[in-house]
Amino acid sequence: AIALAADIVPRNAAGNPSGAGLIGVISIGMSNTNQEFGQFERLEDANASRRAACVIVNTAKGGISAELMSDPADPYWPAVDAKLAVAGLTPAQVQVVWLKQAMGLPSTVVFPNHAQELQNHLRSIANILHDRFPNLKICYVSSRIYGGYSSNPNRSEPLSFESGFAFKWLVEEQLSGAAALNWDPDIGPVESPLLLWGPYLWADGMTPRADGLTWPTGDYESDFIHPALSGEAKVASLLHTFFATDPTAQAWYAPRAGEVMVWVNAIEDSFVDSLSPGTNFGAQTALRSLATPSVRTTFLKFVRPALPRPPVHVKLSVMSTADQMSGGVVRLVPNTSWTEGGLTFSNQPASGNQIAALADVSRGGNFDVDVTAAVRSDSDGIVSVAIAGAGAAERFHMSRESTEPPRLVFVVPPACPGDANADGVVNSADLSVLLAQFGQQVSPGSGADFNADGVVNAADLSVLLGAFGSSC
Repeated sequence: AIALAADIVPRNAAGNPSGAGLIGVISIGMSNTNQEFGQFERLEDANASRRAACVIVNTAKGGISAELMSDPADPYWPAVDAKLAVAGLTPAQVQVVWLKQAMGLPSTVVFPNHAQELQNHLRSIANILHDRFPNLKICYVSSRIYGGYSSNPNRSEPLSFESGFAFKWLVEEQLSGAAALNWDPDIGPVESPLLLWGPYLWADGMTPRADGLTWPTGDYESDFIHPALSGEAKVASLLHTFFATDPTAQAWYAPRAGEVMVWVNAIEDSFVDSLSPGTNFGAQTALRSLATPSVRTTFLKFVRPALPRPPVHVKLSVMSTADQMSGGVVRLVPNTSWTEGGLTFSNQPASGNQIAALADVSRGGNFDVDVTAAVRSDSDGIVSVAIAGAGAAERFHMSRESTEPPRLVFVVPPACPGDANADGVVNSADLSVLLAQFGQQVSPGSGADFNADGVVNAADLSVLLGAFGSSC
């Protein structure tokens, strides 16, 4: 496991190792997974003590149980691809998965039959993950949280506890050398990523386990199946601690010298409504986007932070507050003079080029959008985008007045002599950057100052020419 984890490195879109590449870390699972990993993503996107090159994307989805997900033709899998594409990742960059799954309607609740049924579905999911993500190395697995307060026979106890055996047996099956779960190319055809235990989430209600974890009723929504915000935060904290301390995770998740991650929250946000053309909604805790019968558009504004080098990836992350939202687009807003307290439908600025069409997102999850190109081309230090709806499916998202404001997450790669635009290769694009800055006094090591002497001159041109055509 340690050796395999060492092969988890930043990769470019084609999946080749690259100093300007990314490490895709995603979730696979149901609604609980979506809500819990959504909180983990928010926690880690403000965690400067983890590796900057790790791009965390929540691809779990509500309503997708194990029996559905175990079918490679299920619509869930193209939806995962769509989320990755919008977030700026390719399947070849996904190298780590957190898998938490359960049966929606097990054929029996008798143990061990229901756990064996779940194990069979998990095996199929592991095979699908291998087939869809060619560089996936490790899949960390976790079972359900406590279910003793639920009256649903498919979610209650001892079913939730007993479902943990499905994951235990799955790991044991791979350890025993089962061909269907082989991860080692030296043994035979690879059919699965390496399966390792992630954090264990179950505790017996209010009875503390060894580390003090309990599950009081206040950690649940009214159905006593889905975690409330406090329950989501508990799982997110367990995930955080696991990735910060587990030896296999430290091989790829620990920070690296030269890599920089910076995050900023929106400084202003609001939405406009065609039914109330003169009304300002800047103080609302929820942002709304709709195309028909009325038109509602969300506007976000960020201040671009000072960075030592151009970012290789910039992620717009917004939390969702409604179930199964679909449709919509994100557009650049060139005019950044609008204000949160003054914006209305009547005076809204015009939207510019489309950045992305939005993928589906479930309540409690995040929609993540790659806005790298828009940010890198920004000239005034202010980044403004609009989220427009599509059809009659309204999107609801948290505003900066809520507990989870819209956020930009910047990934800055290590310095690479000659690679002025941080795209991973030294070419004529870098020469253009150098010539544009030639003769300028700059901060040492910034822009085209390859030798960090504080001025862009012939010495930097020599560095560039010496590295011309090389990859970083």
